[in-house]
Amino acid sequence: LFGRGTCDMKGFVGVALSLLPEIAGARLKRPIHFALSYDEEVGCAGVRGLLQDLDTAGIKPALAIVGEPTEMRVVGAHKAGAVLHTHCHGREGHSSKPHLGANAVMMAGEFVHLLESIGDGLKGDADHRFDPPFTTVQANMIQGGSAVNILARDALVTWEYRALPDRDPTLILDAVRSRAESEILPKYRANVADARFETEVHATYPGLVMDETSEAVLLARDVTGANQVEAVAYGTEAAISSAPGSRR
Repeated sequence: LFGRGTCDMKGFVGVALSLLPEIAGARLKRPIHFALSYDEEVGCAGVRGLLQDLDTAGIKPALAIVGEPTEMRVVGAHKAGAVLHTHCHGREGHSSKPHLGANAVMMAGEFVHLLESIGDGLKGDADHRFDPPFTTVQANMIQGGSAVNILARDALVTWEYRALPDRDPTLILDAVRSRAESEILPKYRANVADARFETEVHATYPGLVMDETSEAVLLARDVTGANQVEAVAYGTEAAISSAPGSRR
């Protein structure tokens, strides 16, 4: 396989599968199961069904090792995250008379600035095991508009948060909705009463809270000889895999 991130995403699978002959010939007291999921990058879509299948089959693993590009470092914590879509609804009009419409692209710009403000406000709550050590909020995609001389009727902002794992991330969305309603919309509703934002959660995954005494962490440290357990800012399937029936 060739491609950006190929080794990061598939390297662990290849290495693990190469050990199958050795595992098959070993006299194991407990079996080793290989659980291969899909769409981890877009909200860990595959792992939830995989865990249901394991439960249906009566397979209850003692622990789970999730393969990630950690350079053989033992990682025991990661941030929670979500991908969100905010639809900005305005009213079309000619750009020579902006006061007769509501420009959804301009609404989107103010919304992005609001996200930056909320993210800046979270920097004081830090956990220095992570890099960066605070919850982050940022917009990564904007779509909208039909022509340069037409006020945009609709725009879409795709944004994300990556929250410290033991914080309540729902407070972020609550703050975004509340402040957008009070700080941005009054100006646009002065011209267009039904100007509005609609935000939906596209994908979400929980954070993994550090537990240095978990069986998985102890095993990984024993095998690798690692002296410490680290934390990462990206998300993985580890927190989902630590649901009842399996441990980190």
